[in-house]
Amino acid sequence: MKNGKKIRKILAVLIGVMMVTSMIISAPVTASAAETDETKAAALSASYDVSDATSFVFSDSGITVTEEAYSGYKISGTALTINKSGTYAVSGACANGTIVVKKNVTGVTLVLNGLTLSASATAPITCNKGSEVTIVAAAGTVNNLADDKYNNDDVYTDEELYPDIENAVIKCKDGSNVTICGSGTINVTANGKNGIKGGYDLYEEDEEGNATDTLLSTASLTIKEITLNITANVNDGLKSDKELNILSGNITISAADDGIKSDYYLNIGAQGTAGPTIDITKSYEGIEGAVINVYSGDILVRASDDGINAANSDLGRYSFELNVYGGSVYVDAQGGDGVDSNGTLTLAGGTVEIFSSSQNDNAPLDSDGTLTLDGGTVLAVGSAGMAQTPNETSQPYVAFGAARTGGGPGFGPGGWGRPGGGSTGSSISIKAGDVITVADSSGNTLYAATAVRAASYVLFSSAKLTSGNTYTLKINGNTATTATAAGNNASVVPDDVLPFTDVVEGKWYYNAVSYAYENGLMVGITDTVFGIGTATTRAMAAQILYKLAGSPDTVYFGEFTDVSAGKWYAKATAWAAENGIFAGYTDGSFRPDDPITREQLALVLYKYSVIASKDISATDDLSSFTDASQISSWALKAVKWAVGSGIISGKGGGVLDPKGEATRAELAQILYKYLES
Repeated sequence: MKNGKKIRKILAVLIGVMMVTSMIISAPVTASAAETDETKAAALSASYDVSDATSFVFSDSGITVTEEAYSGYKISGTALTINKSGTYAVSGACANGTIVVKKNVTGVTLVLNGLTLSASATAPITCNKGSEVTIVAAAGTVNNLADDKYNNDDVYTDEELYPDIENAVIKCKDGSNVTICGSGTINVTANGKNGIKGGYDLYEEDEEGNATDTLLSTASLTIKEITLNITANVNDGLKSDKELNILSGNITISAADDGIKSDYYLNIGAQGTAGPTIDITKSYEGIEGAVINVYSGDILVRASDDGINAANSDLGRYSFELNVYGGSVYVDAQGGDGVDSNGTLTLAGGTVEIFSSSQNDNAPLDSDGTLTLDGGTVLAVGSAGMAQTPNETSQPYVAFGAARTGGGPGFGPGGWGRPGGGSTGSSISIKAGDVITVADSSGNTLYAATAVRAASYVLFSSAKLTSGNTYTLKINGNTATTATAAGNNASVVPDDVLPFTDVVEGKWYYNAVSYAYENGLMVGITDTVFGIGTATTRAMAAQILYKLAGSPDTVYFGEFTDVSAGKWYAKATAWAAENGIFAGYTDGSFRPDDPITREQLALVLYKYSVIASKDISATDDLSSFTDASQISSWALKAVKWAVGSGIISGKGGGVLDPKGEATRAELAQILYKYLES
């Protein structure tokens, strides 16, 4: 039931924090799990025998049974339902047909033996809840699967008219364990929503069809030893709600949204194997997962936003991980970060070559937690504006062009990084098509690559480097600058006076938070947590502006119905209301705990500047932002001033996000830039 599905999704988000301890898979365990899945998939893919199968031939007029070794099926027109274990081979062509494996049916091998199958307002192939299915592309065959635009319940919401929407061409429902393999080819064309979608764990449902907290079966989706071409014209190419393992094969994906996405675990390749060849030719974000492990393979990512991202906005305070242990990874992130983690980022093997956006609010390497270099070869090229160097390293690195430190031009993420050791301070200018070369003191080339766009920062790490030695960056054969390698069995970033465990030196917000803390403008939400990602509330903003004004003598006379005189922000709200910086609501409330948006923060800072006799003449036409039309009319003048004065910049990809909630890290950044200017 769709209602039960939605309830289950909500439940999954609510218990996300509780699941962190029990569900996070460490690298060794995940590797073992990936190898187990690969062994299992190999056995399954080798076990099918078309001569010992029930064989079906699809046509527009119906389904013909040519051989019948297994009787666990039902045919209704051009709809095939499999209700018992066995091997079932399908071939032929049908413009509107379906294959469905019933709920809790295990031991099914579905052999695609030259099948062209499309479906309207549903999935051509559906593996129902709790099923176990191996989908095999028979050797030497090309199989084509497609849906239409009606297979999308975000658009076609009438369940009476569209009762069978599955939102994917191959749909693997909750609790299903599906392996897609074989030496043939499967072409997937998604015109509805997703290309291939795996489910979440299956929970018991109550009498009304709503999910309970009783786990029935876990879910996984495994891809191996297959040529798989996915075109997703609306949403994600390859997606899983729980666990996605891409162990081998040749996978090509073009997606309107994310190329490859797993809400929890994503494993690419396996230790000791060649791994898959993955070519994401088009995507918004190339690869995303809460925990991403790359063990082997040849991976090429092209994305209009972030290239590879360890994140999931539904999970909240989750222990996100992005780990590269081997393989070859190439990332072209046109408008975002190259390799980004909302938690830890570890590069420990293989070759990683990254080209990120040339905008200052993006970086080739970006980690909200620890950025660790433990091996392999890394070339990271992008903007110096958010340049981040490692927190910990057992391998030397050298950074060219990250000269500046301190807060940068941004309301959102956009400051100059703290490069630490390894940066000379010399600026560099790289253009699209330039050949970038890193050479040692003897002139030997250690690495060379061709830039895909303008850049001002290069980080290189390799076992060929020696900490303390000087290296040269050449552009088109000409020396651009030199730098000294840092790292090598030591912590790069020394202990700092800041007491906050969530504030990482080298991140865009670091200097701004330091400034705000050391000048008494902001404190942590606890003694040890600053709350960099916590939303700024109206009370917080009022209190900080009150401090900027020198905390003038103010008495709170009960101006607002929801602010008592004893609250820490009471005087600030009274002062802000008296000076026209903040206004209350029509019901007499202030709503101190409401998050403040980016355009609202621009407005109150503009109003503060007026009473503080600051220069407010700067302006900008905002034409560079694609969402400028979303700015509220009452905030437009203030936002133009903030952008024109360099206090506020976009969040990447030409987006200003005026109605997005401002985080405490963003508030610290704008205060720092505002006061320093």
